Amino acid sequence: MTQLPKSMPADGMSAYAYFLTVERPSIDDLTGMMFLEASGEALYEGLAGAAGPQEAKDILLKNGREERAHAHRLRRVLRRLTGKPVEVPSPDENPYHNALGFDSLTREVLDGLIGAEFDGDRLYNVWADSLDDPEAAKLLRLNGREERRHGLRLRKVMDILGA
Repeated sequence: MTQLPKSMPADGMSAYAYFLTVERPSIDDLTGMMFLEASGEALYEGLAGAAGPQEAKDILLKNGREERAHAHRLRRVLRRLTGKPVEVPSPDENPYHNALGFDSLTREVLDGLIGAEFDGDRLYNVWADSLDDPEAAKLLRLNGREERRHGLRLRKVMDILGA
C-alpha cells in the first residue's frame, strides 16, 4: 500500500493549491498528485448524481474515470523514476477521497472546476518540462491534454444544464 507522504497537505483543496506552486515536482509531489487524481473519480461521480439529464451525467462520469486513469499514469511515472512498485490508493486508503465533494451542481461549481481542469493542463506541462525522463514527461503531458478536455466537457455540461 502506498501512503500519502507526510509532506503533503492534509486536505484536497490545500493539496490542489500547493501543487499549483510546484514547478519541479519531487517524488512526494508526484505521489501526492496521484492521491488527488484518484479522488477525482468520486468528485465527478457525486456531481453526476446531482446532474439531471443523462447526457450531463455521462460526461461527468467519463471525466471521473479519466481522473482515476491519471492516477494510474502517475503510478507509472513514479515507477519509472524510482524503480519501485507504487499502488494507486483505494478510496478507503485515500485521505483526499470525497475531500473535494460539492453539495450541488451550480454554475459557480462548474466554473471553478473548469478553471481547475485548465490549471491541471498547464501544471502537467510545466512538470513534464522539468523531467529528464522523456517517457515520464509524455505520460504527464497526456494527463494535461485530458485535463483540458475535461474543462471543455464541463463547458458542454453547462450548456446542457443551462447553467
